[in-house]
Parts: sequence; structure tokens; C-alpha cells
Amino acid sequence: MAGKLFLARAFLSIDKILVTILKTLIVIFAAVMLLLMLIQVIFRYFLFIPSPWSEDLARLALVWTTFLAAALGIRNLEHPKIDILTKHFPIGVQAVLEILIYLAITGFGIILLIFGSRFAWATRIDHYTSLQYPKNFFYWPGPVGGALFIIYSCAHIVATVRGFAGNRKKEKEEK
Repeated sequence: MAGKLFLARAFLSIDKILVTILKTLIVIFAAVMLLLMLIQVIFRYFLFIPSPWSEDLARLALVWTTFLAAALGIRNLEHPKIDILTKHFPIGVQAVLEILIYLAITGFGIILLIFGSRFAWATRIDHYTSLQYPKNFFYWPGPVGGALFIIYSCAHIVATVRGFAGNRKKEKEEK
């Protein structure tokens, strides 16, 4: 029992640090993206000097923000879902559907992790002409997001199973 408690506390501590890092990175990338788009507008429409580097960097910030925010949304259960039908099902059916949904998200995360890593690795030698950084900087957010999708989906599956098992145990004790 003490081992399980230690693992749970360790996971919560790691999760707290990871969430702090994710939130910080999302804010930084969003702020950088906004600043770069402002620079792009000023250069293009007021100074009449095209600025391809600011557009490339803003796009890179958008890609990273998208995948990191999606992972945080999965962690916080803030992703889009339609529960108009499922809320009328019995608790057991709701739990099974919830697990199936998170298994699908986990599968998507596995696909992103495996194939995104392969693609990012394969494009490591290609470079953008505007800044001379590798093109795979655009492709690494997929595998990183995929890994986070897997972690948070599996954590939610475990929480759903535990919550359902706990509810079943309480129902038996009340009878």
C-alpha cells in the first residue's frame, strides 16, 4: 500500500511540474507569436519591407502552442466532447464510453509519436531558407504532443476505472 501511495504522490508531483512547464511554454509561444505577427504587419505595411523570418517563426510558435495546449486540454478534460446522449446512460456505460474515447485519444497519440518522430527525423537535414533552422522544428511538436496525449489519456483511463470501481464498492456497502 505504501508503494502505491508513493507512486501516486510522485506522479502528482511530476504532473504539477509538467503542467507548470506546459502553461509557461504556451504563454511564451503565444506571446512570441503575437509579437512576431505585429512585427510582420509593421514591416510589410508601414516599412514596405517583407519579413519572411517573422512569418516562419510565428508559424512555428503556432504549431508548438497548438500541440502543447491540446495536451493540456486532455489533461484538464477541457477538450471538445458531446455528452448530450451519454449523460442519459447508466454510470457503467458512461465509464465504458469514457474509456473507449480515451483509448482512441491514446491511439492517436501513439500514431503521432511513432510516425511524427519518424517524419521529424527524416526531415532533419532540410532547412528553411529564411532562418537556416531545420524544418523538423515544425514536426517535433507532433511527437511531443503525442507523448503527452498518451500520458494524460492513460492517467484519465486509470482515474475512470478507479472512480467506477469506487462507486461500485460504495453501492455494495450501502446494500
